[in-house]
Amino acid sequence: MKKLHLLIGFLIGFTILACSSDDSSSDTNQETNRFYKKSEAYRNSSLVFDKTVNYNSNNKIQSILTNDYGYNTETITVTYSGNTITSINEIDEFDNPSNADRNVTYDVTIENNKITLESDDYTIEINHSNGYVNSTREFYPSNPNAFTEQIFTRDSNLNLVSNTTGDGSTFTYTDFDSDKMIDPFGSVMEYFYSDYFKIFDLKVTNSNPLTATYSQGSITDTYSQYLEYDELGYVIRTTFEPNSTTDYTEHEYIEL
Repeated sequence: MKKLHLLIGFLIGFTILACSSDDSSSDTNQETNRFYKKSEAYRNSSLVFDKTVNYNSNNKIQSILTNDYGYNTETITVTYSGNTITSINEIDEFDNPSNADRNVTYDVTIENNKITLESDDYTIEINHSNGYVNSTREFYPSNPNAFTEQIFTRDSNLNLVSNTTGDGSTFTYTDFDSDKMIDPFGSVMEYFYSDYFKIFDLKVTNSNPLTATYSQGSITDTYSQYLEYDELGYVIRTTFEPNSTTDYTEHEYIEL
């Protein structure tokens, strides 16, 4: 059901995990009509992961295609009535035959500060305000009291301070860039449903954090990421080691 953001895979031996997004980001510049299009992740100079976003004639996300090489491919397709999202279909096809493929369609309900995605199996709730995600909750309708939740907290500048996930993990964030566009891949941020946040044009932070601390029980780890920007302030490359030529992620944008 849940899919943690890709970057946690890089932190644990560069093992790529299934990615939801992300992000959760402000990828559009109103002056240039620039939109996030694609990310490619390389390990030991080999392409190991890519994500492509496609848009409809109204510049709304139509589909998101993700290939986590050696693990799975994922296709998310959005259905609209005018500019209103009515349903989202997600297909996951796993390379390992022991993993069952998934084909899930969510009916979407948007009301006030809550977005509800309901399928035949389970429900996802996204709680937000002023364009920022505050929390998400996932549960089986037959047992709504048994849920998985993630909670985001921000400072007075709307920068993400922490994210607590349902498995007891907590990520805290520091060292924020300013006056830059948000990393479409999430920088050092880890969270579920980043692709859904993109679809609903929701963010989790105002500026990119460069350092994160992960904790779960007695386990802690602090890590940083290096971001490169173009002349308009869009993130075009991310690495965990400065100037790495073998392990990095590149981002592309288009103008619509």
